[in-house]
Amino acid sequence: VLMAMKSTPRHAEALLDKRDKQFGINPDAIHHATVLGAWAEKRNGPRTEALIKKMLSNGVKANIAAYNSLLYSWRDDLDRMEGIFHGMIQDYAKCSYRDLMNKDRHNKEPYPPAVKPNLESLNLVLTAQARATAPERAEALLDWVVNDPEIRNVIQPNIVCLSSVLNAWARAKQPERVEALLHKIQQAGYEPNVV
Repeated sequence: VLMAMKSTPRHAEALLDKRDKQFGINPDAIHHATVLGAWAEKRNGPRTEALIKKMLSNGVKANIAAYNSLLYSWRDDLDRMEGIFHGMIQDYAKCSYRDLMNKDRHNKEPYPPAVKPNLESLNLVLTAQARATAPERAEALLDWVVNDPEIRNVIQPNIVCLSSVLNAWARAKQPERVEALLHKIQQAGYEPNVV
């Protein structure tokens, strides 16, 4: 862990490979998530994505920390980041349905379980959109999550997510949109906080 934080991500990833090859110790999801986080900090989406694929091919299950690192690594490419997030949501919704339908038949998992996106996943995307001054995209994503019942069963936004969208409109210097969204948030039963 300390090696990934103090060294370059490339060096930390090489240590993962060395542990595996030289010592026969298989790095687990936590080791990989640490290196993924280091690549994400460097904004290296392709490298983060390659490491997740390598991790999965080695039989290591990726956890939500790994996928959130992947999202974070693509924060400069909103199209790619949003595509990954949409894929996570849809894969989890499909997997949950399949698990439910197959649970009684075989009592085993016929499909690899998908990772359930969490509020951090959603907020990473909303924050990136706000920082890129893309309030329309942030609000469209929020509307999709709130209004689609299948998606709402996977993830429900909290006040932090809503504040990210408000912040996006504020950064775009659109006070009328901030007020309209604030009104919509209050009508939905959320109690705004001071941001």
